[in-house]
Amino acid sequence: MYRASPAHDAPGPFPDVSRRQPDGGPTTGRSTRRERTVRAAALAVGALLALGAPVPVGAAAAASAPVAVPPVGWGACDAPDLPPVPATYQCAIYEVPLDHADPSGPTIELALIRRPADDPGARQGSLFVNFGGPGLDAVTTLAQAGDVLFAPAVTAEFDLVGMDPRGVGRSTPLQCVGPTDDYSEYFTPFSWPESARDLRTVRDRNAALDAKCAADGGPIRHHMSTTAVADDLDLLRRAVGDEKLTYVGYSYGSYLGAMYANRYPDKVGALVVDGVLDPVAYATGRDVDGKRVPTTARVNSDVGTQATFEEFLRLCDDAGPEDCAYAGDARTSAAERFDALLQRLQAEPVQDPTTGLGVDHQALLGTVAQKLYNSAGWGLLAQELSRYEQLASDAWDVADLDSTGLPVPAAASLPTLVTGPEQFAAVTCSDSVTPDRVMAWKRAELSRGAGYFGAMWTWADQYCMSWSAEDTDRYLGPWDAVTATPVLIVNARFDAGTDISGALALHDELPGSRMVTVEGWGHTSIGLSVCADAVTTEYLLTREVPDENVVCAQDAAPFPSDVQVQRQQADADASSRAERRDVVLDLVGGSPTGAFTD
Repeated sequence: MYRASPAHDAPGPFPDVSRRQPDGGPTTGRSTRRERTVRAAALAVGALLALGAPVPVGAAAAASAPVAVPPVGWGACDAPDLPPVPATYQCAIYEVPLDHADPSGPTIELALIRRPADDPGARQGSLFVNFGGPGLDAVTTLAQAGDVLFAPAVTAEFDLVGMDPRGVGRSTPLQCVGPTDDYSEYFTPFSWPESARDLRTVRDRNAALDAKCAADGGPIRHHMSTTAVADDLDLLRRAVGDEKLTYVGYSYGSYLGAMYANRYPDKVGALVVDGVLDPVAYATGRDVDGKRVPTTARVNSDVGTQATFEEFLRLCDDAGPEDCAYAGDARTSAAERFDALLQRLQAEPVQDPTTGLGVDHQALLGTVAQKLYNSAGWGLLAQELSRYEQLASDAWDVADLDSTGLPVPAAASLPTLVTGPEQFAAVTCSDSVTPDRVMAWKRAELSRGAGYFGAMWTWADQYCMSWSAEDTDRYLGPWDAVTATPVLIVNARFDAGTDISGALALHDELPGSRMVTVEGWGHTSIGLSVCADAVTTEYLLTREVPDENVVCAQDAAPFPSDVQVQRQQADADASSRAERRDVVLDLVGGSPTGAFTD
């Protein structure tokens, strides 16, 4: 049966920072990763950034409808590792079945946070938010961004609710590799292989990670598909007393939204997906793609990243050296400068004195991909590229670098809450039909990878080649359910995480859906456009989509002139939108897939 955790009645809902697996066995605390493992994994995991029979549409809803669901017991947010939040915010732990097909079986805990509606008298219900991943912590993100994420009209009428998905963050975690383990046994020190020896390393370490998870990960690793998370979401909808779900999902959160819309179409109240994954490409691929092509090579993130980077280079040159530090001159373009820098770092990594870390061509491309997410920060990216250029020209001594070009600082300097490959693999590999041999990844890289970023995105889900856990209840489509309220689909024209082709594909699948295209640059539309914000706000408040698809402009150019900067600084609304984007992307944009994030 479904039951509320006894912690609901405690003064604080996160009293025990240790977690226990559903089988009752203890788990280790959150591990700190060695820096090279974090950086390599960050190129492949974090914003997306694998067989069972499909569940019929609505089957989960029909099965669970007669079962009573206790309400959420909200309390103070006093977790020791949670950033300070306003006193009005509330947190909770809620118990749900490990396996929704066995509602009376073992349970797991979901960590929740709520920002109550500002106007209780006008309150419509709860608005659930997912920030992407797979594997991102929604509790921390909403704690820091809840006050600036939506327009005041939305926060007046809705409680904002964030849930750490099962296996992630403060929810019952999947934890395979602990702080006393040797990470070099399970993770590669590079983001993608570049030699036959590297390929063997990828194969062997992914097999070792799977064996480690099979031994120490517990039963939750078989129950972390997005299907299970959608079932959790519907259970929580009932637990907060809402007849229908109001939801906004960013990046990978768009797949969760598409999943919910197709499993519970009659329960869709207002559902926004922003920065959209093509659900067919992600789940199965088209034709024989699923058996031949890795998931992260199917979803066109490499295409989106390359197209966005080409826009960065073009706009930088157009702005000139006064407004973009990486602009070309009469003799060379920004693109030519970058080619030369990339070749230099591939031949000879350099050490960055400001961080103590090595920078090679893989690290450079990972940095670029991450910072393309927020076009408001492209001026800083241009400065960083110029600095790397100077480092390379100064021929820094690399004698102290290890064989990967990435020195390892003390573990104490690293964050303690890290999204690891285990969580990413448990979701992505459970969700998707995917190959099981290392050469499938290499063939996809050579035949399909786009531009500079093809290899990075192709190998992002390399863990799936060995992942043996499977969620037999996973849903693989179809994706064309008629929802009670049409879905609103939002995407920037140039999105470095989720190419616009994903939004167009979902729009074609979902009957009655409407699409908002932001003619601009960046991952998701957060803070990009007054026009897009207005459409989303109106939809959430009224549950009515526009009469036709909408095209909106981005408000501020990535490389604004001094006059444009002064004008934006004088515009309080524009400053607020920029703050929203910076806060959210700082939290969820820590890797190129951070918000498949991803």
